[in-house]
Amino acid sequence: MDNFTLHMYTEIVFGKDAELQIGKKVAEHGGTKAMLVYGKGSIQRSGLYDRVANALSDEGIPFVELGGVQANPLLSKAREGVKLAKEENVDFLIGLGGGSAIDTAKGIALGIANDVDFWQEYYLKKLKPPRMTPVGVVCTLPATGTECSRSSVLRDAESGVKSGFMHAPCRPVFAMMNPELAYTLPPYQIAAGAADIFAHALERYFHSGESSIADGFGESVMRSVVKYSQTAVTEPTNYQAMAELTLASAMAHSDITGMGHGNLGLDSTCHSLERAMGGVFNTTHGEGLAVVMPAWMDYVANKGKYEKQAQIAENVFGVSPDPENPLRTALEGSRRMRAWLAKLGLASTLSEMGIGENDIMTLVNNETTLPGGAAGSYYPIGKDDFEAIYRSVR
Repeated sequence: MDNFTLHMYTEIVFGKDAELQIGKKVAEHGGTKAMLVYGKGSIQRSGLYDRVANALSDEGIPFVELGGVQANPLLSKAREGVKLAKEENVDFLIGLGGGSAIDTAKGIALGIANDVDFWQEYYLKKLKPPRMTPVGVVCTLPATGTECSRSSVLRDAESGVKSGFMHAPCRPVFAMMNPELAYTLPPYQIAAGAADIFAHALERYFHSGESSIADGFGESVMRSVVKYSQTAVTEPTNYQAMAELTLASAMAHSDITGMGHGNLGLDSTCHSLERAMGGVFNTTHGEGLAVVMPAWMDYVANKGKYEKQAQIAENVFGVSPDPENPLRTALEGSRRMRAWLAKLGLASTLSEMGIGENDIMTLVNNETTLPGGAAGSYYPIGKDDFEAIYRSVR
């Protein structure tokens, strides 16, 4: 097991009506003026906006708003938020919604805490920011795990670049997780979110060291996602199913499943593959991952690196091991993964997502796809490999 440092920074407030505590939590963390960062109209229609606003008012905490955040969150919206936050002397950010709202709040928090261009320095150069203005979240979509993670991703619409980072100062100070807030989600969003959760656990599972505890935790998260996602898609008001996905989302990206893997390391090739798709074509992140995850696993397995894929096949998807042919075991696991994702209603090919064969080289040449010229730690791959993986699911 490798050395690692794990700081469990985010306080989780989990359960029904968790969001009603937000005013007290902001005050506990020294917030005197907040900014609510959210998407479109769903939080008003659900009544969540009013509950949060009243909870802040009860604690005497004024706030300003930045609405209109969209999926694949835009750099331009974060820049707009930085300007407003500075003008209004905001000292606390609240991400209210799914991953896009939370990642935008993180970007704003970096922008007002550091006197640099936060996009150029942190999202593109990937330098470690020394500080971040406190961020709290009320999570309405189990998916990205950014509610407990040290990461944030934004998209520059002008250049088509989608980029992010993972640095310790960027975890929220608290996360309100009420599974009932996800009851009104469309089945497609629940399904795409489940694929994203699975990817975060999967990528930490692929490492060159040995950490039985972390592997076991990752397998548990992946099994729960497979089991409860199918119920949540068909019965979105099933509290147990939504609670399992909500907790899995937070745990999968909190780094617990990466303990002992090279200081919380992970093989993020699948996210690199999808990040290019989202940057250029504004694809749904979870659905893009559903296409590339099993394709990457098969590609690497067929290159002779199939041990971890075989473990997932056995311990997550219930494949009976074939001691004479572990590659066959690994490939059967990928087949069952595709079947699960397809049953959720997610795409299996690029063409189903509106990406044609002529678009593949655009993806390969996207400047953030291959940072440093290569991606991956479990099995490092380059541009030719990326092209082959994309073509395998065209």
